[in-house]
Amino acid sequence: MRTHRAIKPLLRTIVVSALLITGGTSIAQEEYDLLRVVLNNAGTGNLDVVTARHTKATLYARMFGDFLVNIDPNDLTVQPGLATEWTVNDDATVYTFTLRQDVTFHDGTPFSAEAVKFNFDRIAEAKAGAGYAALGAARYADTTVLDEFTVQVTFHETYVQFLNQLGLRLWFDSPTAVAQHGEDYGTLVVVSTGPYKVVEWVANDHVLLERNEDYTWGPDIYKIQGLPYARQIEIRGIREFATRRAALESGQADIVMIGESDVAGLEADPRFRVELEPKAGTVRQLQFNLRRAPIDDLNVRLAIAHAIDREGLVAAPRYSGAANVAIGILGRKNMGGDFPQAVHDAQLHYDPERAAELLEASGWIMGSSGIREKDGEPLTIEMIFPSAALSEVQPIQAMLSEVGIDVDLVELQTQAWFDAEEAGNFDMTIGSNSGTGLNLMNRIYQSGGTNNWWGLSDATLDGYFDTIESALTAEERYQAAVDAQVHMLENAYAVPLVDVFYPFAMRNEVNDVFYPAFSWPSFYQVWISN
Repeated sequence: MRTHRAIKPLLRTIVVSALLITGGTSIAQEEYDLLRVVLNNAGTGNLDVVTARHTKATLYARMFGDFLVNIDPNDLTVQPGLATEWTVNDDATVYTFTLRQDVTFHDGTPFSAEAVKFNFDRIAEAKAGAGYAALGAARYADTTVLDEFTVQVTFHETYVQFLNQLGLRLWFDSPTAVAQHGEDYGTLVVVSTGPYKVVEWVANDHVLLERNEDYTWGPDIYKIQGLPYARQIEIRGIREFATRRAALESGQADIVMIGESDVAGLEADPRFRVELEPKAGTVRQLQFNLRRAPIDDLNVRLAIAHAIDREGLVAAPRYSGAANVAIGILGRKNMGGDFPQAVHDAQLHYDPERAAELLEASGWIMGSSGIREKDGEPLTIEMIFPSAALSEVQPIQAMLSEVGIDVDLVELQTQAWFDAEEAGNFDMTIGSNSGTGLNLMNRIYQSGGTNNWWGLSDATLDGYFDTIESALTAEERYQAAVDAQVHMLENAYAVPLVDVFYPFAMRNEVNDVFYPAFSWPSFYQVWISN
C-alpha cells in the first residue's frame, strides 16, 4: 500500500500590493483588469469534460477547473490538488482519495465525493473521447462514495497510469449545472471549480474568463494558491502567423503563440521575450488509413517515409529551424529527453532511391507524366489536413512528387477534419496529439483505442501498450514504449516528421507564465510589472 500525504494551508493568498524584491528594487505584484492572449486557434467543439476533444479545452480547464492531483513539471512527481492524499493498492486496481473540504463549484454547490462519482460515471457511460481514455476506458469498473469527502475508484485490471491521467485530462463539471442546462452545457455554460469562470465561449474564436472571487484552493505547483492577479483573461484564436505577431507588436495582445518563422525576429526585439516550451505529446507525423489501398501496402508506406526529407522540413520556412527532427512517435519530452539507440536505429531516413525501389517492388512504375502507375491507375493519395497545416503539407506534397507519388491535398476546417478522420474518409493525414506520459499512444494506436481512426490492429503492438498500462515498474513501462515505437517505425504505421516546441512571445512586462507537464501554458499566476 502506497500512501501520499500533504498538508495544505487554507489561507487565502493576497495578491494586492504584494512586493517582489529583485536586486534591491521593489516591483508591485498587483491586480490588473485584463490579460490578452492570442493562440493559433481557440479550439472547437465544447468544454464539457465528457465530450471535449480539442487540446485547447484542456488548456482552458487549467484555469476554469481543477484536478484531483497535479503533475509537477520539474520532476513529474504527482502532487495534491483537489485530493489532499490518496492510497493505491498493490496491483493498482483500487485508488482511494481524501478530498479537500473547502472547495465549491462556481455555482456555489460543494465539491464532494458525490461530484467525483457523478463526473467519472458520466465519462464512463459516454464511452468515447479523451476523457474516457484517461479514465482507463474498459478498465474502469466503478466509483464508490465512502463518505462525503472520501472516494474510491476501482478498475477491472491494473491501471498504473491513472494518477498521471488525473493530472492531465480529468477536471470536474458541476452536477447541478449539468442537470440544469442539459444540451447547452459545455457550449453555452461551463461550471467548474477553478480560479476563473467561463463568461463567454465561442468555439473557433475566443474564450473570456473572469476571476472566481471565492478561490482559495490553488495547487502548490503554482506560486500562488488564491486569487489570480488578472480579473479577466481573454484568449483569442488567430490562424495567421503574421496577424498574431502584429497583435503583439501593436500592443493589442500581451502573450502570443507565434510562428516559428517569427522566433528570431522577436528574440532580437528588446520589447519582447520569447519562450520555447518542448511539446508533450506525439510528434507531428503522417498518419495512414490502413484500410485503404494503396496505403495498406507496407512498401508504399515505407516509400513515403523514405521520400520525406525531415531535416528539410525543419529548415523550411514553416519551422525555420525552431524545431527538432522527430525520432519516435512520442516527443522527446515524453521520453525523458531522448530515445535509446534502438529507436534511432529504426529510423526511416531520407532516401529517394530506396523509395523508388520499394514502389517498383510493389508494381508501381513511373509513367510519362511523372506519376507512377499500376494496372492503368495512377499512384494518387488523398491527404486531408486542417487549414492551419497548409504550410506543412505543401513541402511534403512536393517531396512525394519527386518519387512519383501524386498527393491530392484536401483542406478542411478543424471540425470537418476531425469528422473525416473518424469516418475514415482519407488515405493520409498530418497531425499530433498533446499529452503527458508514455500511454498517450494507447488511445491513438491500440486496437479499439478511442482515437484510433487508422484501422490499425496489431496484436504485437497491443501487447506493448498493455504493458505500458499495467507493468508495475517504470523500467518495464519505458521498455514497452521503446518496443512499441520501434515496431511502429518498422511497419511504417506512422511517419514521424517534426518534434516541435510551443513558441510564445510576450511583452517584457509579463511575468510567470506557467508551463505544466502538459506543455500548453496556464495563465493563472501571470502578473504584469509596471
